[in-house]
Amino acid sequence: MSLFNLHSIHSWFSLTLQRPRTSRWEVVFVSELFVLLLERLKESFIEKSGKAKFSASAKRKEIIVKIAARQVLTELGEVEDEGKTRWYATLEKLTQEPWPL
Repeated sequence: MSLFNLHSIHSWFSLTLQRPRTSRWEVVFVSELFVLLLERLKESFIEKSGKAKFSASAKRKEIIVKIAARQVLTELGEVEDEGKTRWYATLEKLTQEPWPL
């Protein structure tokens, strides 16, 4: 969680994908890393949701992460690569489902 809070790693992912010189396989690979990290973050939210009540700041974090995820979806959607199919669908599902806060 500290990677998102302290280092804004979600922003790094979306900015990296927007660079014009990012190759097709780099977009897929960085997107894969983002999806895996986001899945773990959501699992962490679910684990903690039973232990403590989340604040408005947790909801803001979810919104910020979903904004970054939409940017990753946009960049991944523009890539012509067979490897993107799994990660695009998983990321799309993560951005559309509400997180238990």
